[in-house]
Amino acid sequence: MPKHTTLTDEERKARGREATRRYRRRHPDRVQAQLAKQRIAALTASELAERRKRKRERQRLYVAQNRAAIYARAREGCLAHADELNARRRARYAADAELREKKRLEQQHWYEANRDRQREYGRLYYLENHADIRAKAKAKYAANPERFLAAQRAAQAADRERFRAYNRKWRLANLDKARMRDNAYNAANREKRAAYTRAYRRANPEYYADQIVKRIARLRGAGAVEDISRREVYERDGGACYLCSTPIPYQGYHLDHIVPVSKGGAHTSHNVATSCAPCNLRKRNKLPPLDRIPSYARAYVDAFVAAPGERSRTPGSPMPRAMSSLQTAPASPQVSPGTIPRRFECNG
Repeated sequence: MPKHTTLTDEERKARGREATRRYRRRHPDRVQAQLAKQRIAALTASELAERRKRKRERQRLYVAQNRAAIYARAREGCLAHADELNARRRARYAADAELREKKRLEQQHWYEANRDRQREYGRLYYLENHADIRAKAKAKYAANPERFLAAQRAAQAADRERFRAYNRKWRLANLDKARMRDNAYNAANREKRAAYTRAYRRANPEYYADQIVKRIARLRGAGAVEDISRREVYERDGGACYLCSTPIPYQGYHLDHIVPVSKGGAHTSHNVATSCAPCNLRKRNKLPPLDRIPSYARAYVDAFVAAPGERSRTPGSPMPRAMSSLQTAPASPQVSPGTIPRRFECNG
């Protein structure tokens, strides 16, 4: 058994220094961390604040110089652990109602401050990922069509005018596609479409009559065609025939084209007037007497008569014999609605 040797103070110090050097060589990171803690503990408050400031500046400079690489690494990490990160985020939101409300307010504030930027980003993203977005939407609809249709109906009911404007704009930009889609739907749902049409006609008789008049004028080759309300024309003319001044019930009046459609007249508000059945049928496809032309139609009739090749008569000249009978004819008696032919259009 070796004898215990007594070391001098110098020898103990030398052994301690050697042990310290070995520890530093084996654990350089621990040594550096301990030294850093000691240096930080020795700093004053002002020196510590200055040190933190310099550290932040170095971090900002590094991020500015390596932004693309940092974003690429972050994106790769998110994609590699997407499921785990999403599950963790959902669990955190589900457990913290205050956090959910805070995030909702932040997102709402950011969207209101960057509305145009968000719309442009959404438009570009849709253009770049059009096929994927449509495929996901179709899969989502196929999985739960009733829920999708209910949400769509609720959105349309909340903002009906915006949806109608959007649909009109889309139809004007895609007429052929819209017609093909309508034809395919009508062919596949004939009974349903017919029932809807009958119900709509019963609920909107005046609108349906206006559309019939418009369609007939277009088929007869009217010079111009626009939407005209028979009710508004009737009220504008005071409910009286413009040729004989006889009051007419609304359900029995004829919508007469002052310049006949067969002569190139337009289906516009300044070329239609309220007429009784006898006067309209007697007038047929001729111009009315000059003194019976309403003031709102005079400019249009004068321009039509003055156009070369339309008519040889000029304003103020004698009327043809066929039309002079209207000037001297006695006023037509008021006719009950049951005796007037149910017509929407004049003979012209």
